[in-house]
Amino acid sequence: MTLALIIFIVIAKNTAYAGEACVFFDPTIFFGLVGHVAWGWEVDDSATYVFGSDDGPNNGNICGGPKIWSQTNGTRSDMLNWFKNRNYSSYNCQPVSNSAVGSANTAITTVKSQPYYWASIPCLKTSSTNCLDDVMAILNAYNATGLPSTSILSHGAPDPRTWFGELGTSGNSNGGKWLTSSQNL
Repeated sequence: MTLALIIFIVIAKNTAYAGEACVFFDPTIFFGLVGHVAWGWEVDDSATYVFGSDDGPNNGNICGGPKIWSQTNGTRSDMLNWFKNRNYSSYNCQPVSNSAVGSANTAITTVKSQPYYWASIPCLKTSSTNCLDDVMAILNAYNATGLPSTSILSHGAPDPRTWFGELGTSGNSNGGKWLTSSQNL
């Protein structure tokens, strides 16, 4: 093998890795009316995933309380089992051609330190920082494509159920490679 070919292989391996971004759905939150979403992503070429969720305010204050944050890492199988054991029912994943692990880690640090705001309207805020906002911030930083816009939400409140259902439709129309239907855990 020539030196040029070896250098090409090393550069290609380090710059063109396709990671994986995942969204998980728990239908039981708010009596099944709204649901809950969480995130996971693959760390470069390691078969290790980082995954977690914003589980709401730890003091019951939906308008500015500190977040209950759950996060861990492991294999893809560990990730699926972790969410299944926490009552999540389904998930959807897509390949990410240019994953940005450092940016995703920075986003995690940022969003987990923000106060929890369930929705902008009842909290009199211009934005919210809830499970859906956190999933979008983290996976956008990771370079996931085709995340549906939250403008599909008609009532100004977070609606993870609707948003999760849109991953395989409007998300794919927007450049994503999500599965057309979610997978059961």
